[in-house]
Amino acid sequence: MMEVAAARAVQPLLAPGTITVGTRIEVDHLKAVAAGARVVATATLEKSDGRFLAFSVQARSGEHILGRGRVFRAIVEPKSFRQKADSRAPA
Repeated sequence: MMEVAAARAVQPLLAPGTITVGTRIEVDHLKAVAAGARVVATATLEKSDGRFLAFSVQARSGEHILGRGRVFRAIVEPKSFRQKADSRAPA
């Protein structure tokens, strides 16, 4: 949920035809909640360095912080990204 929150946080600001992909996640899981509990994940953009983005993320259920950490994403053009990934596939 925290990674999705980070992706959604910048989606409206991206250039047409670009997306973000995850590059790293550093998250501490602090508490558990019962199945069906309402959980809200938030992400705040902390740093932008060219196409690389760093977010502070948190998941909460009411007053309880369930998890927190950092999520890193990169801005890519999907077609080019897919071509590069496909070129690394085993023959």
